[in-house]
Parts: sequence; structure tokens; C-alpha cells
Amino acid sequence: MSRAVILPAPGGFAEIDEDRTVLDRLIAQIREAGCDDVTVLTRPGTDRPVKATQLPSADADADLAHLGEIAFSGDGPLFVACADLVASQTTVAAVLSDSSRRSGVLVGGDDPSAAPVQVERGLVTGPGPGPTRLGGLAKVSAAHLARLERHWPRQTQGDAFDGVLAALHARAVPVNAYRTPGLEHRQAATGDEAREVIAAFEAVDMDAWRLRNAVKHDDDFFATYAVSTWSPKLVKLSARLGWTPTPITWVSITLAVAAAGIFATGWSWWYVAAAALMYFSFVFDCVDGQLARYTQNFSSFGGWLDMMADRSKEFLIYAGLAAGAVAGGTPRPPHGGSPSPPWPPRPSGTPPTPGTPCSSTPPWSARPAGASPRRPRAAPRTSANASAPPPSRSWAPTARSCTGPSGPSSPPSASAGSSSPSPPSPSAPRSRSPRSCAGSSSRSRTRPRAARSGPSRPGPRPCAAPTGPRTATTGRSPASPRAPASAAT
Repeated sequence: MSRAVILPAPGGFAEIDEDRTVLDRLIAQIREAGCDDVTVLTRPGTDRPVKATQLPSADADADLAHLGEIAFSGDGPLFVACADLVASQTTVAAVLSDSSRRSGVLVGGDDPSAAPVQVERGLVTGPGPGPTRLGGLAKVSAAHLARLERHWPRQTQGDAFDGVLAALHARAVPVNAYRTPGLEHRQAATGDEAREVIAAFEAVDMDAWRLRNAVKHDDDFFATYAVSTWSPKLVKLSARLGWTPTPITWVSITLAVAAAGIFATGWSWWYVAAAALMYFSFVFDCVDGQLARYTQNFSSFGGWLDMMADRSKEFLIYAGLAAGAVAGGTPRPPHGGSPSPPWPPRPSGTPPTPGTPCSSTPPWSARPAGASPRRPRAAPRTSANASAPPPSRSWAPTARSCTGPSGPSSPPSASAGSSSPSPPSPSAPRSRSPRSCAGSSSRSRTRPRAARSGPSRPGPRPCAAPTGPRTATTGRSPASPRAPASAAT
């Protein structure tokens, strides 16, 4: 249940008529907006009776204490107003009829004596220079009261109204800015000033003003120029018929379901009708909010239904389009295979004809004349051929032939005319022979890549003739800078 607390102000007891003050008028407006629990804080010595509960309060700190007791003693939002506020019923209802979970404060530019605030993207960010002024009416939602319960202020440098706003900003609570452009409101100090403000907003055509301000002026491009240009006529018709915003929301949901069902049947000329239904669904989605603002008829269920319907309709339309794309797409090939190519396959072994596309058939076996033969791939090593000796390898150097057995090199025999080397002594260590053959200084040799069939051959590449005398202990040439190789296992 909502509660309203009216803070004391000097102009609250200014007389508008013979039997009505500014405070009496404000109490009646709050109750007409739907809040019956009204409490008025008065300073000691005030003996003027009011039609609400009165609590004496000594100063601003005592006002904060009373506000805390009332705010945390029940459920629902808390409305805080200043006793000297003079505004239209539409302005008061713009704050008190908000059933959302947001907190906010009434702002405007009609009262130069009020405290200035900064407003960015519809939120009051704090005090600061600017044309926007506080309006003397604020709302603190029940959700934000729970956050302020342990951090409620006990002292304030200004009045209690500024202390409540400072507490909201201290707890990083977003404060919405309630505006009623075109309707003047002010905190009056005298009766003449109050009557002047009342005469200013009573001269406004309230029906035309509500209809004009029911449309959002900061909406997107499509809604502004394709919907809001003629949707106010539907708003007035719905208000005359006595419709509420909730049935309008159900009409929008029904049109979206019908459009998604047509989309799901696949491509046809009925898609034009589905697009029209989707457009009118969006139109009625805008009309329900405009009707709520025009008639000041807000409800928690209506706001929740509108929010859920917006997202549900979007996903429903996407699902219908996806189902229609599957239903009207290319049929799948039989037996789960791939579609056949648009050309006949070429027989194996036949070269392609110039100008014809290549098919997915294997390449022909015949190779063009003069092409180099392909290198055969090495056979994989298996348990069957693991014990077989590796194949021999030959090189074709430019200077002289350096061919030899696949085993490690051995020292030459004692006779100079012998063409084959003698077998090495078992005790002599085996070592690598130098790469140069017969003392030749040229190391450039042409080695065509031969076919490999197995792992690389162990051991060095021997030459036909030694390059010099070998020592008796190491078996390598004294001029060779290389270290002796380790014994082969």
C-alpha cells in the first residue's frame, strides 16, 4: 500500500479560496490519484486543522526521522511532497500513477526559485547548474526503500526533501525525471502566486495535451513516422469505447501469432498478408502504452504483460520465418547423397577436353609425353620388413664417383693398386672419412633425389680412395678437423 508524506512549507497555508488552502488542495489531489494514506508534518504552534493525519515535527532532522518511521513501517512506495506545491491533477497523477519499480522526482523549468538539477537521458544525476528545477514531488519505490533501510539519513544540510534525494544518489539509485511540459507547476509562497499558477494550467486544453504527450517524442524512426502519425486516432477511439490498455495488448499478441503462423507455411503470396498483420501488431503495441498515458490508467500487470509480449512476439516471428525457410527451401537429395553435377562424369583414363569443367572423378592414369616420372613413395616399415637391410644409395658427383657399400667406411689396404678396401680390424675404432674424395677441394656434387624405401642408412658415406694417411690409434687423417665418431652398436 502506498503512503504519502507532506513536508511542512511556508506557503502551505496560503489561501486560494475562502475555505481552501494550498495544502488542502494538494491533499485532495493525492487522494484522487489513488493514495489514501496521507500524513502531514507540521511545525509546533500550527493550529490549523487539515483533512489528514498530522505529526508535529521540530526541524528537518525530525522530518527525516518521521519519514523513516513511515517508510519502513509498511509495504509499497513512498511519496514525498512539499506542502506549497501548486500543480495540475495531471502533473500529480504523472508521479503517483507510476506503478513501475523505479523512483523519480518531478522536474520542470517554471520555478526559478527551486533548486537546479542535472538531467541526462531522463535521469536526475544530481544537483547542478541548468534550466531544470526540482518540482517538490518525489517517489521512492518499495524496492529502493529496502536498499535505504540500513542507510537512511539522520541529518541533512537542507530540508528533508533534499536529504531523501541525496540518500538515493548516495546508494546509486537511478532517479527518473517526471516531466509535464506545457503544464506549469510551482512551489507558491503566497495565495496570489498560487492563483496565477492555477490560471495558467487551467487555460490549457487538457484533452489535447494528454493526447499529444501520450506519444513518445524520442522513439525510433519507424515508430515516429510510420505509426505515431495516425495512432492517436486509435487512442481516442479506444478511450471513447471504454477500452483499457490490457485488451489492446492481447490484440497485438493475437496478430503476431497469426503472422508467425503464415510465415511458417513457406513462401507464398500470403507473406504479404503476414507482413500486414505484423505491422498492425506493432501499431497496437504502441497504442496500448499511448492509451495508458492518455487515460492515466497504469497497472503492474499491464506493464509486465506489455514487456513480456514485446520479446515473445519477436522470437515468435523469427521462429515462423525460420520454419517457413525450411518448408520452402531446396529439397534434400535422395538417399542422403549430394546432388549430381550438371555435366556427365569423365571416364577414368581420358584427358579432359579444353573448355569443359573438371568433375569429381579420379584423374586419368595416362601421363602426357615428356613428363617427369613420379617418385615412388617409400614403403612403410612393418614387422615383416623390419629385419631387411636398408637399400644402398648411390651419388653422382661432378668430379669423380664416390660410391661404396652401405656399411661404415674402412681404412684402405696396404697395396696401392688394390681397388677394393680391406675389411677393418675389429679392434680399430670406426670413424667418418672426410667428405672430399681423392684430395679434391671441390665439394659440389650433383645428387639426384633417389627413391627412398625405408629409414636413412646408418654410417658415413665412404669414398673410393683415402684422402691421406691415417693414424694408428684413431684411424683418421691428421688434417681432418672433425672429432672421431662413436662406435656403432
